[in-house]
Amino acid sequence: MKKDRFSEIEEEVSRFSETAERMGLSELSVGKGKRFIRLLLEEKGIETREKERWPGDNYQKILSPLEGIFYRSARPGDAYYVEIGSSVTPGLTLALIEAMKVFNEIKSEIAGKIVEILPINGKNVQKGDLLFVVEI
Repeated sequence: MKKDRFSEIEEEVSRFSETAERMGLSELSVGKGKRFIRLLLEEKGIETREKERWPGDNYQKILSPLEGIFYRSARPGDAYYVEIGSSVTPGLTLALIEAMKVFNEIKSEIAGKIVEILPINGKNVQKGDLLFVVEI
């Protein structure tokens, strides 16, 4: 049985909505050819979202200590400092944040395993933004 156009669009919107929610976005715009979808999601609040995504006491969050541009490696083309699943130890460099032309190393203060990396490489982060989630 062939799907009607409405159910195809409904499935696509549902998929984009789930992706946006998983990434913690409040807005998502996607275009392809003549088709364009813009989703505005209701903001649940960061604390609620975090508790739903990482329940329990065995997760630690690493927040941005400053505003700047988030980099996962020292130079373009270099391997990222950490990936999801990487083991981390105190003192290990996780990322860089460039602020006022100074590259600041973001180091782990805990031991564990990276389970989530939130910022997009090369994008701006604000002080207090969630950067990493570490399972301890």
